[in-house]
Amino acid sequence: NNGSGIICSLNCYNILIENNQVHDNTGDGIDFSRNMYNSIARNNIIYNEPAGVLVSQSHNNQLYNNTVSTSGNGIYVNSGSTNNKMYDNTLLNSKSHAILINNGSNGNTFYSNKIVSAIKEGLEIGQDATSTNNVFSNNQVINSASPNNTLANEIQKKNNSEIDGKGH
Repeated sequence: NNGSGIICSLNCYNILIENNQVHDNTGDGIDFSRNMYNSIARNNIIYNEPAGVLVSQSHNNQLYNNTVSTSGNGIYVNSGSTNNKMYDNTLLNSKSHAILINNGSNGNTFYSNKIVSAIKEGLEIGQDATSTNNVFSNNQVINSASPNNTLANEIQKKNNSEIDGKGH
């Protein structure tokens, strides 16, 4: 496919994306984009994508029980996305970051995710100074390329974001 596998863009509300296999697209696997609200992506298998799941300019969504493997960034949250919850996801062999958040994304929560073998950090808040008040709790990081697997070394912590838990 010459685009995203599943995309809902421009004012989508209350959408359920469930029980899909999404793979080998030139765009992202699942794309919550440009004002997607109150929607859910669950129980999906996503692999070989530039980003497994992209959340961009979207708010109050939930991503859970998804498996993302061999994609660029496993879950990528950016462009002012707020109040999204990402939990109980398995992120395997990410070619970049397993979870990356940046560009003014605030108040998002990441908990109980399992991250195995990320090429870069398992969890990273990007270098910009605009993503604030994000919460990372009880995420498990195994064999990321960072110097060791303690969660404090897996996350680049910035801007009042809260970190709880530890890597293995």
